[in-house]
Amino acid sequence: MTLVRVRPWLRDSEFENAINNFFNDISTDTVFSAYPKVDFYEDDKAYYFNAELPGVSKDDIKLVIEDGILTLSGEFKNGFDGKEDINYLQNERFFGKFERKFNLADNVDYDKVEAKFENGLLKVKINKIKPEQPKERIIKVK
Repeated sequence: MTLVRVRPWLRDSEFENAINNFFNDISTDTVFSAYPKVDFYEDDKAYYFNAELPGVSKDDIKLVIEDGILTLSGEFKNGFDGKEDINYLQNERFFGKFERKFNLADNVDYDKVEAKFENGLLKVKINKIKPEQPKERIIKVK
């Protein structure tokens, strides 16, 4: 036998408002902080970064490497040509600006980064460099 909590004072409209308030209280930064979805991997020669960006134009993507951080930002547009008075019957897709940041290792060649955007998939290749070996220096003790 399963116990079910019944709260008869909570009417249907109050329940709907409670659910709506719950989801409205969740900030979009929290919900979509890991969006778009990415794969980040490496081999001996390079780091590879793939991001799913369906429906995004190449012109709406910004990719920057600075101070050892790879930043991917852009915007998903709703596809309704800026119409504000739309009555959504169901809305499951995310629209709006996004930004993701990834720390890179010290062995990154900033001058040899390749990015290609095709069929909603951004592919980035970041070549590795061999770290400089510390030079031995003999210090004379006095």
